[in-house]
Amino acid sequence: METKKIYYQILCVLIFGSVLSYGSKTIEGFSVPSEIHSATIYHNHLLLASDGGIRFYLGDNQSVVYTADDGLEATTFYAIASNENALYAVSANGLIVKQSTLGGPFKVINRSFISGNAQVLKGLIHLEDSVLVLAFNDKLAFVDLISERSLISLTSIASHRLKTEIITALTVKEDSLYVAINNKVYVRKMKWSNMEEDLFLADPSTWNEYPITLPPDTIRAMAWLNDSLVVGSEKGTLYYNEKGQKTEASLNQASITIEDKELNDSLLFKNDSSLVEWVLKTENGVYFIGPSTVIYREGAKMADVSAWNLYTLGPAHQIIALNTGGIFAASPYGDFSLSDGYTWTPKQQINFTPYKFEFESVIHKMKSISIDNDGNLLYGLWGGGFILYKNTGLEFKKYISPSTTCIDEFLDDYIVTIGSTPAPDQSGFFVSYWSSSNYGFAYIDLEGEVSCANGVGSSSYPGPLQVITSAENPDQWLLYSSAGNVGDVNGQGFLDVFSFTKPSKAGGRLVDVELKTYDGPKKEYIVDMDFDPSGRLWVAGHTSLGYLDREDDEIRLPQKIIGFSNASNSSLEVDVQGNIWLGTNRGAYRFSPKKGSPDTLTTLHWATKHGLVSDVIYDIGIDSVHGMIWFGHDKGVTRYTRNDLRKADAFMTDDSPKKTIVYPNPFRPKVHGKMIIDYIAEDARVQIFNAGGALVRSFVNEDLLGGRLEWDGTDLKGRLMAPGLYHYLVKKGSKVEKGKLLIVH
Repeated sequence: METKKIYYQILCVLIFGSVLSYGSKTIEGFSVPSEIHSATIYHNHLLLASDGGIRFYLGDNQSVVYTADDGLEATTFYAIASNENALYAVSANGLIVKQSTLGGPFKVINRSFISGNAQVLKGLIHLEDSVLVLAFNDKLAFVDLISERSLISLTSIASHRLKTEIITALTVKEDSLYVAINNKVYVRKMKWSNMEEDLFLADPSTWNEYPITLPPDTIRAMAWLNDSLVVGSEKGTLYYNEKGQKTEASLNQASITIEDKELNDSLLFKNDSSLVEWVLKTENGVYFIGPSTVIYREGAKMADVSAWNLYTLGPAHQIIALNTGGIFAASPYGDFSLSDGYTWTPKQQINFTPYKFEFESVIHKMKSISIDNDGNLLYGLWGGGFILYKNTGLEFKKYISPSTTCIDEFLDDYIVTIGSTPAPDQSGFFVSYWSSSNYGFAYIDLEGEVSCANGVGSSSYPGPLQVITSAENPDQWLLYSSAGNVGDVNGQGFLDVFSFTKPSKAGGRLVDVELKTYDGPKKEYIVDMDFDPSGRLWVAGHTSLGYLDREDDEIRLPQKIIGFSNASNSSLEVDVQGNIWLGTNRGAYRFSPKKGSPDTLTTLHWATKHGLVSDVIYDIGIDSVHGMIWFGHDKGVTRYTRNDLRKADAFMTDDSPKKTIVYPNPFRPKVHGKMIIDYIAEDARVQIFNAGGALVRSFVNEDLLGGRLEWDGTDLKGRLMAPGLYHYLVKKGSKVEKGKLLIVH
């Protein structure tokens, strides 16, 4: 009864808390919690360590997933263990986190192992007294959980150097620690209650070989049958209860045993091989867990509870912001999902062809999917041509296969495209494609008709591209294309700028094509590009950042960039304020031109320790409707909400789509945190008066970025305003919005 009460309390807190904070989380990660690497039961609930974070199973097929933004500072976890007092989890590179209250926040308690290249051995973790024992691929570490600091790391046991002969299993009995290395077991007495007094702990010779009949295979599991040590050659579950009955499970075995009884339920096996690695008991039932399996048995009922339905896409190699708000995210496996910022559609297949390009999309940093303002979508395949969709990928229109158009083939019946982009007038799409000679580009209209400009490029290997209307002649378009001297992003690169008559003025054809070529920044291949509000083109080289003004004859490098080096770039977007966002293998960077100058950039940086799902970023998309920047990762997607990302130039105009609103109203500062005055002009002035007409606060400029004011209900000295009725006045020129708001304590 008490367990049920706790469960419902947790469930209510999680659900009610999510309602109160709906949309308030600045950084939020979305991932798929698999592959499972370790499992534990904490206060009668199942918690899993996975590639996609820590999954907390609530029961009744309900669960939540914690990622880096929940205080974990990482997303891939290899080990997890618990006792009555706390839950501990360890990331792949040794970051140790703690949860003191079931369903509560996580806290990083130790970072001492993450500076090196060591990796945690999956599932090799043990809690004893107040000591955490943790096996790495080059050491055995001991952490004091009271002081939360590392006690010692052993690099050798007996005659074995752990850098070359790793630990394969460990167990504890009373005051002794048993460690398996290959097919031998070593034992040492431990002072668990006060290990600092153990002066010889670092001495490898203090470990003794344990006398057992050695198996021919590596020992990967150990258990105690009374006073006898039993070893197994398969990693997984092995233990005996007080009656000496065995419980055993490991992957690919033909049987699973619980207390000497063999199970043969079909959910636990595939092709007569076990899917289960861990068997964990709760007060009411048993969990059977494998790398991608979670089965729960209560009494005679057995159910698969492994489903995870919130975000199912997995890695996202391309992110596209939609002009109506929200994003389209695509995986390297040919799937996509849509998000409004908070919820996700189930992943759907977009690539129905035999041409799969998981490897190519990541290695070549492809940007071959594009969506126009009306939801028409072009999907450029590696080798397989193009697919046209309507309704943002939900409605198939036409497949444009290789060898059926004027497009040059790189190989027989094989088209290679890296980039695509919508036409400026939304009449179709532009694509470029590799060629054995000089590359070309093509215009594909919304009916799938193709016009080509073959052999016009400066090299054989084009990349991402952008097309804009010429500032001098509206009937002329400019296509900016990355180009490389080899089919590799690490090679030398160029920027090709083509001018041509827009197709609607030339019968749907590409004519009068002229080319001007620039060296890439530091002569590097350009992986992505975007225009800032002034019309300046920013380009991301493989490791560099540069810009091109219309009057320039070369791509220039900013003279001063503070805090940026040694990163491999993947993507670039410019926000409505003119800040340049760069995706890299070291997280996300934002560069802000100082006093509007492109030559001096100030830098902000975000990584997993700030809440990103992963440091590896494949693509960036900026939703300027909702004020969100999205990062596509190898592990999932991160959403970062900022007021200054929102486009506010239409607010408080005669044709504004939104009217000024105030919420929540009444405003309870200690409950709501912030009161919002929304859909206001960035160049307005907001004033708040008390009931007597006295001015208490005034806001301008940066307070109003993105057309949204957030006020915590304090005066200029930081004191909370008295409860009562207040008036607000928003003024932009002759345009005025006003109303009342109520502060309640």
